[in-house]
Amino acid sequence: FSEPAQVIPYSGQEYQELKQQCLQERCLFTDPLFDAVPRSYAIVKGTPVPT
Repeated sequence: FSEPAQVIPYSGQEYQELKQQCLQERCLFTDPLFDAVPRSYAIVKGTPVPT
């Protein structure tokens, strides 16, 4: 097995801190920096995105 790639936090979001906060508050994580709409997660370039 190869070594896992180094994770670079996006915009200061630290996984372990976010996880601990969610566990303490007993809530699911909602990312305020990610607009969860279809155009945000189109995977293949050129794939039609629903509007």
